[in-house]
Amino acid sequence: MSRWYKHKAGFTLVELIMAIALLAFFSTMIVQIFFKAHQLTSQATVLDQAVAVAGDLADQWKSSPQDLGPGQVNELYYDKSFLACAADSATYKALLAVKEDSSGIWQLEIVLEKYPEADDQAIYSMECGQWAGLE
Repeated sequence: MSRWYKHKAGFTLVELIMAIALLAFFSTMIVQIFFKAHQLTSQATVLDQAVAVAGDLADQWKSSPQDLGPGQVNELYYDKSFLACAADSATYKALLAVKEDSSGIWQLEIVLEKYPEADDQAIYSMECGQWAGLE
């Protein structure tokens, strides 16, 4: 006498729970990776805009350095799209300071930072120089 066992085609409850747990774990990891990628993209975009603004400010100063001479400091404010705006609606601030060294070269320091937070961490900073020449 032989017995025939019927095999069920399907998954057991434990197998389904394990599959759902693994799916949840991997989807959590993927969401974290996408979130970090989004943060890095946003930071790169802000840095790119800050570099462009600093370069433009340096070019403007080089074309007319008498507007901002040694010992002078200027603050400019920008919104989240890096368009010039008033201080009360600003997201970023550019600090421009000019110093003169002993050889007569004017050094412009440009520092772009988040505003109004003062976390002492610049987004971007650069220096450029120009010989003042004879006046």
